[in-house]
Amino acid sequence: DLNESPVDDNIRINPVLNGNNVWVTALTGSYNVDEHSYVYSPSFDLSAMDRPIVFFDSYTDMNGGHGVVLQYSTDTLNIADKAKEWKTLGTNQTGIGWYNRQGLSSKPGDQLTGDYGWSDNITGWQVSKHALNGIPVTERDTIVFRFALAAIGTPNQDGFAFDNFRIGNGTRTVLLENFTNTGITADPLKAVVREENDAFRTFKEGSFGTEVVKIEYHVAFPGEDPFNKENPVDPGARALYYGISTIPHARLDGATYKNPSPLFTDWGDAEFSKRLLDLSNADIAIIDPTITPEGLLEFSVTVRPTIDLPGASILHVAIVEETVSVANNSSLSGRIDSGEPEFKYVMRKMLSSAAGTKLT
Repeated sequence: DLNESPVDDNIRINPVLNGNNVWVTALTGSYNVDEHSYVYSPSFDLSAMDRPIVFFDSYTDMNGGHGVVLQYSTDTLNIADKAKEWKTLGTNQTGIGWYNRQGLSSKPGDQLTGDYGWSDNITGWQVSKHALNGIPVTERDTIVFRFALAAIGTPNQDGFAFDNFRIGNGTRTVLLENFTNTGITADPLKAVVREENDAFRTFKEGSFGTEVVKIEYHVAFPGEDPFNKENPVDPGARALYYGISTIPHARLDGATYKNPSPLFTDWGDAEFSKRLLDLSNADIAIIDPTITPEGLLEFSVTVRPTIDLPGASILHVAIVEETVSVANNSSLSGRIDSGEPEFKYVMRKMLSSAAGTKLT
C-alpha cells in the first residue's frame, strides 16, 4: 500500500525531499505480492486556470511489467463507485519525467489501451510534469486524481514514491525562430522550404502572444532574398550566433533537435508541448509604444525576473512585420523565386542591434 511516512534507511528511495515524509509503497522492503493499490487526491476545481499543469517529484524502482500510472476522473461519482470513469493522463511520449514504459503486463489502473506507467528503475528522484489542457474546460470543476499501482507475482524491488504534488498555471511563452530564404528555384529543396515555412506560419496561431511568439529571419543563402537585401546584418548575426549555414532551420527557445529529423515539422509539436511545461524565467513587457510625429517608433521594455537570472543574460528586442503579402507589395513583384504568396512575422530590425542588451 502507498503510505505517507518517513522513509527507512534500508531501502533505495532516499534521500527524501523537503522534509522527512513522502508517499511511498512500503516503509521497508518491497511492495506487496500481486499488489493493486491507489492514492486518491481531493477534488480540484481548475476551471479558472487556462493553462493548468500538474507537477510532482517521483521515484521508481519496480520489477519489469509492474508499474504506476496517474489517472483522473471528472464525473461526480464517489471514488469507491465501480462505475466511476478513470482516464490515463498522457502517454510515454508526452510530458517531462513521464511514463517510461508501455504495454505493462500488470495493467496499472485497468487501462483499456496503452498500459502505460512508470516501471523498472529510474535512477534517483525526477521532476514529473504534464499539461492538463487536454481536459475540456467544462469538465475542470471536479477533477480527482489517483496514482494506481499494479504488480503481478512477488516483487523484489523497493517500489514507487512521490512528493510535492501540486497544480499550477503555465506561464511560459515559447520563442519560435525560423531561418529561411526566398531565392530557391529548384526542388526538392524548394518544396521542403515551402513546407517548413507553411508550418511556421500556421503553428499555434491561436496561441500567438500567450504560448508562442515567432520571428522569421531571411538569410542570404543559398540565393538572393529581397527581405535580406533590406537588412542583411541582423539575420546574418542570428544565423552566425547559432552556427546556421543551411536552410530550412528552426529554433525553439534557442534549441534545435534532430530526432526523428532536423525538420521542424518532425519535432516541433512534441518539443513545444514540453517547453510549455517550464515556467517563465522573467516577465517581459513592452510599455507605451507610440509613433512620433517624425514617424519613429518609441517604447520602453521592462524585465521582471521570476528567478535569479544568470549574470550573462541578454535582452533581445526585434521589430517584426506580422504579415507580408507578395501580391500587395509591388517591391516584391517577380523577386520571390520560391513562389510563396505570403510571409509571417518577418524580422525587420533588432534593437539596438543583434547583439542585444546585457541585463544588469
